[in-house]
Amino acid sequence: MKRSILLSLVISVGALQALAFKQADLDKLLRTKICQKCDLQKAQLKGANLERANLEYSDLKGANLEYVNLKYAKANHTNFEGTKLDGANLKGISLLGANLEAANLQNTNLQGANLNSANLRYTNLRGTDLTYSMLKDAYLEDSNLKETLLQGADFRGAYLEGALVNSEELGSAKLCDTVMPDGSETKKDCY
Repeated sequence: MKRSILLSLVISVGALQALAFKQADLDKLLRTKICQKCDLQKAQLKGANLERANLEYSDLKGANLEYVNLKYAKANHTNFEGTKLDGANLKGISLLGANLEAANLQNTNLQGANLNSANLRYTNLRGTDLTYSMLKDAYLEDSNLKETLLQGADFRGAYLEGALVNSEELGSAKLCDTVMPDGSETKKDCY
C-alpha cells in the first residue's frame, strides 16, 4: 500500500515538473532579455518589462503575460498557446509564424506588429489595437475581433472564417485573397 502511494506521488511530482517552465530559462530571460528556444511554459511574468526581448522559438504555452511590456520584441515561431496577454504592450513585436491559438489578447496594443503566418485560431482579440499590423496569411478562424482597431491592418491572404468582427472595422483593413467571416473570399484590395 505504501509503495503504491509513494509511486503515485513520484509520478505526480514528475508530471508537474514536466508541465512547468525551466527556472534557468526564466532567470536568463529576466537577466538578459534573450531567451531563444527556452521552456517558459506556465511562467508567471505578469507586468514584466521585456521591451526588445528575444524569445524566438521559445515555448510560453499557458504562461501569464498580462500587462507585460514586449514592445519591439522578437518572438518569431514562438508558442503562446493559451497564454494570457491581456493589456500587454506588444507594439511593433515580431510574431512571424507564432502560435497564439486560444490566447487571450484582450485590450492589447499590437500596433505595427508582424503577425504574418501566425496562428490566431480561437484567440480573443477584443478591444485590441491592430492598426497598421501585418497579418498576411494569418489564421484567425473563430477569433474574437470585436471592438478591435484595424485601420491599415494588412489581412491579405488571411483566413477569418467564423471570426467575430464588425464589417465596418474590417472595411478599414487591407483585404486581398482573404477568406471572410462568412466563408466568402474577397479581392477588395488586390492590385
